[in-house]
Amino acid sequence: MKALREQDFDDMAGRVVSRFMNGDKLADVAAMEAQQAQLNPDQIERLVQAANTMAFLQLMEHQKAQGIPDMTGEFDPIDSRQVIQHILGSVPAMGGAGHAEPDGDEMPLPDEMHPARCVDAPGSGGPEMHDSMCVDADEPSIPEGDDDDGPFPKGQKQKAKNDSDKEKGDKKPAKKAPPKDAEGGAKEAAFRTDRLRKLAEILEDQYRQAELAFDDEFEKLSTLLKRASGAPTADAFEKDALALHNDAVGVAILNMVQEKRGWAVATGDYVGEKVAELTDRHLVDDNEVNKVFANLVKIAREAGRLHEGIEHVRSQCN
Repeated sequence: MKALREQDFDDMAGRVVSRFMNGDKLADVAAMEAQQAQLNPDQIERLVQAANTMAFLQLMEHQKAQGIPDMTGEFDPIDSRQVIQHILGSVPAMGGAGHAEPDGDEMPLPDEMHPARCVDAPGSGGPEMHDSMCVDADEPSIPEGDDDDGPFPKGQKQKAKNDSDKEKGDKKPAKKAPPKDAEGGAKEAAFRTDRLRKLAEILEDQYRQAELAFDDEFEKLSTLLKRASGAPTADAFEKDALALHNDAVGVAILNMVQEKRGWAVATGDYVGEKVAELTDRHLVDDNEVNKVFANLVKIAREAGRLHEGIEHVRSQCN
């Protein structure tokens, strides 16, 4: 199997989460994706991490869109063990649905071939063989005199036994106390908390990676803006940035760049006026500076989602 890139895991996780958002179980679709891609346990772990993160963030965005800012809905992340168990459970057993039939002496004997034992075997002075004298060897023999009623009239002993059994059967069985599932519920809650803590650790790790990526891109942008030739002017850069990214994140990063360069910072009403002025009239250059700035905005938005997700997951673990 060819080596998988990070993008490959993101693509697989995207397909998993798409079906999850449409109502399928996350573990089921993750197992199906892992089986189709023939992933090994380490790769399954990476897929699970990506799917958990993507599914949680999408649910968070969905709840916010529905006006639920407190994130009251719960998300139960999966782990790689669940996915591997699903895969193993879907693999057919050797030999298909049936099983190997016994042969030779292991074959069960038909009823008519069971060995029989003669009660009164023929022999010297014995009676002739007949069916009523043979019993199944597997059935216990009735001791002689066991069917004797003794002092009771004939048949009354058995009748008394039957009546006694019937009386016992008529008695209502005592109600059994329902099984206590408190322990099982506590274990399930502990497992869920453990999975949520692992999800929080994954989100925190991705947040740290986003911070590093942001620092790298910001340094790259600073270098591009320092170029002696080909670098945009302060006014041109500001216009492009506001035309492309006129939300809070875009303006915040624009201010960071302007402060770094010692340029006038665009804030307050000026930003609104500038955006209105640029609407439908400003053509943005497709240059490297604008591409790097777009990457910064993208990373910052993702980091914001990750930070919000971390806070929510940690609140559920307490």
